[in-house]
Amino acid sequence: MSDFRFPRAPQPSLVFGLLLACVALALILIGARGVSAIRGFNDEIAQKQAFISRAKAYEANGLPDQSTQGELYAEETPQAALAKFQTDLQQIAEDNGMQIEVIQTEPITPSGDLLGMVISVTGIVPESRLGSLLTDLATREPYILVNDVNLRRARRLRRGDGPRFIAIQMRLAGFAQR
Repeated sequence: MSDFRFPRAPQPSLVFGLLLACVALALILIGARGVSAIRGFNDEIAQKQAFISRAKAYEANGLPDQSTQGELYAEETPQAALAKFQTDLQQIAEDNGMQIEVIQTEPITPSGDLLGMVISVTGIVPESRLGSLLTDLATREPYILVNDVNLRRARRLRRGDGPRFIAIQMRLAGFAQR
């Protein structure tokens, strides 16, 4: 037998305590980041709800609300507002690599002093660009509201390592002044 011995082996409780402290610190940092992200989402939702309530008050009172001026399409005619809405949508799609297959416009619906415009879009978008497409729609002024979204994985013609595509169907709304 050999007389070899380790000079003072590290104590298991000390190593375990340090490991536990590191894990706890990592969880605290991750939790703080998640809480700030949730607060940011809540702020965005509150802004959208405030816009909707201002639009409803504008519709009910018929009074011009200066806070909604940049949030509504302000064109000479309803058809021009719808064309601008469609052009904005096509630009956002092009910027995010979306290939539009079908765009359908629904009749413009008057609602008090506002005009509601609805466009249905069908197309495919690279999976990596889906988040930026939805972000661009959410942060656009004049506002574009997403009524419905239907997503599914697009079919591939051949197998390969190319980007994956998502088939997307959206029903979007915008508002214009009369």
